[in-house]
Amino acid sequence: MVSHNQRRPAGRGGALTLAAALAGSVVLLTAPAAHADTVDVDYQCKTPIGDKSAVSPIDIKSVASGGSYKLTMSFEKGVSSSPVELGKGAMHPSALIKLGGAESGTVSVSGPANDKAIPA
Repeated sequence: MVSHNQRRPAGRGGALTLAAALAGSVVLLTAPAAHADTVDVDYQCKTPIGDKSAVSPIDIKSVASGGSYKLTMSFEKGVSSSPVELGKGAMHPSALIKLGGAESGTVSVSGPANDKAIPA
């Protein structure tokens, strides 16, 4: 089961935090950090003015909770750049987190669309 919490909209240069609980329906917010990595991500974006790409670092932290983990993904810097204003709801952040270690697989996560227009 994947559940999402701790959502904050991302603006230009802002941070978006996405959390997913694996193998459990309850996310505990007070558990010791298990592991953290900052990785460069190659973004492939679909925009009204065509496909765009950018590379930007993200930080992924995992916190153990029994047989489950809470994943928190934070964008280190914004990758949004547009010659036109992006209206409210135009950006729909999502990611596929590749898991490694004792287990492997992927977790699909998403955040809320931007709640206000993003200027050019």
